[in-house]
Amino acid sequence: MMSNDRYLVDFDTEKLEKEIFDVVVIGGGATGLYAALSIDKKFNVCILTKKGIGEINKFSSVNVKKIDTNVCKTLFEDTMLQGAGLCEKNSVNSFTDDLIKNIENLEKAGVQFEKSEELTYSDFSEIDGKPSRIFRQQLLQEVEKRSNICFYEESEVIELLTDNGKVCGLLTLDKNTGKLGVVYCAAVICASGGYGGIFKNTSGSEKSSGDAAAFAMRAGAELMDMEFVHFYPTVLYINGTTGVLVPEKIRLNGGVLKNINGECFMQKYHDLGNCAPRDIASAAIFTEMEQTGSDFVYLDLTFKDKRYIKGKYAELYEGCLKYGIDITAQMIPVAPAEHFCIGGIKTNINGESTVDGFYACGEAACNGLHGANGLAYNALFEGLVFANRAAEHINKCVEPSNVKLPHIISKTEGTEEAAATAVELSIELLRTTMSNYVGPVRDRETLYKALTTVMNIRNEFAGKKVRTSREILLKNELILAQAIIMSAIERCESRGSHKRADFPRVNEQKMRRHTVKKMY
Repeated sequence: MMSNDRYLVDFDTEKLEKEIFDVVVIGGGATGLYAALSIDKKFNVCILTKKGIGEINKFSSVNVKKIDTNVCKTLFEDTMLQGAGLCEKNSVNSFTDDLIKNIENLEKAGVQFEKSEELTYSDFSEIDGKPSRIFRQQLLQEVEKRSNICFYEESEVIELLTDNGKVCGLLTLDKNTGKLGVVYCAAVICASGGYGGIFKNTSGSEKSSGDAAAFAMRAGAELMDMEFVHFYPTVLYINGTTGVLVPEKIRLNGGVLKNINGECFMQKYHDLGNCAPRDIASAAIFTEMEQTGSDFVYLDLTFKDKRYIKGKYAELYEGCLKYGIDITAQMIPVAPAEHFCIGGIKTNINGESTVDGFYACGEAACNGLHGANGLAYNALFEGLVFANRAAEHINKCVEPSNVKLPHIISKTEGTEEAAATAVELSIELLRTTMSNYVGPVRDRETLYKALTTVMNIRNEFAGKKVRTSREILLKNELILAQAIIMSAIERCESRGSHKRADFPRVNEQKMRRHTVKKMY
């Protein structure tokens, strides 16, 4: 099969090193590891990771109430309410119905749950904003016991290979040698995370740039609800960058948000003031920053007793001291930052995308569970529940040792090489544009400014050969940026995490629907 525009880079599979597996899992986080463990032992499974599998944070347990049918019923109702009218009932039912089973599976795998009858699912405590890392170590230990599972570390997926519309493998880049390779397989489970890295302001330095959504789109997959992005309202802002979460419990337990002029402002935006819901707080902070011409606001704790602050918020106190901020005497500079992607690769309740043999789960996927917003608890367990469903579907529908090895040649039309400096400047410009114009509050003018920037960058690199991983990154981010912006332009309303200053209300008559984007 020859392709002139289907793939980004030139390659000939006959000339590349080959590996063959029944199933490939993209991503070595908790979702990817659990997906691999849920696949039947009769399959040969490979887990592809961009980084070394050992580069993890190790925690021992997770604090969550013992789940029973009553809790699941409440969770169903709260999820439907939080989703602002866009939750898919079938997805929410599948999630709550399977939750108990999957928690029991995790316990069998060695994950320790600290159960307390006083806690509810909403009391789940995040650690560094990445709760899944708490039990990732236990899952990793279980995976290492399985002889049918292997790891390909520091291997970047460049393309999803297809033959007559069906997945047949992956084009990979070895980050150590710089060589391309091909991994043939009968099915792929994508658990690579969301597209938060496309925003300059994110809640972590290791956010995914959404490359999987981009190469899935090139393969014919549909993306859904890309305009819905969850912004965490209070992320530490230092030297022009964000990254460290300032826990919401501080704002909800007496911390006061003030603008750059030292003025309290939250009461202008919500009756609950500083205790307003997260999406309202993010939008209010963003608006206040625009009106005062500042890149941040302050979270003030200085009026509280010093001993109380050092005891109650010891971790934050020590963390801020590293940046020269004594939160007992100085206000904390904070800004909203991307935290969770609600949109993603469109799937059904079994993780199936619109490309035969390609599955997605977790933050990489979108099946309507979250609707227009999302509960923090669901963000953690969503990936695990639907990873298990995807694996069970593969167990039933895929035959072991039945992998096809089609010969694929890609010859792109570009001739000139892109300058490395220009690529880096364009990545920086694109991410800054997304944070400034497609952030917590958007309008027609800012969205079209962002779209113009995307098209200008695209035109600048049109006709140039794609040779490096950074050029691939830029091409992928341009695809995703356009999908996000066009979806946001389309949604002429404010619903859930999508806020339009020019359309401040929900439009139930015309906009109670999902937005779907595809490349071809």
